[in-house]
Amino acid sequence: MGSYLVEAIHQETPYHPVWVTESERALQVVKHIRPHLFLLDYHLAGINGIALYDHLHTTPGLGAIPAVVGSS
Repeated sequence: MGSYLVEAIHQETPYHPVWVTESERALQVVKHIRPHLFLLDYHLAGINGIALYDHLHTTPGLGAIPAVVGSS
């Protein structure tokens, strides 16, 4: 599902999706890029998508970024 979303976003929008499959890696990635949207899977490796959402939104500069949390 993740690869499908990445391909669809890449082909149909001007955005550049970044697909990360582990919560710890996501926390590292946001140190280097400023996302426009978080698409989070509840069943991430490491901490779940809700906990990752909470962590991301308490990080300075990331609190206003919208998020969608789903379950695969």
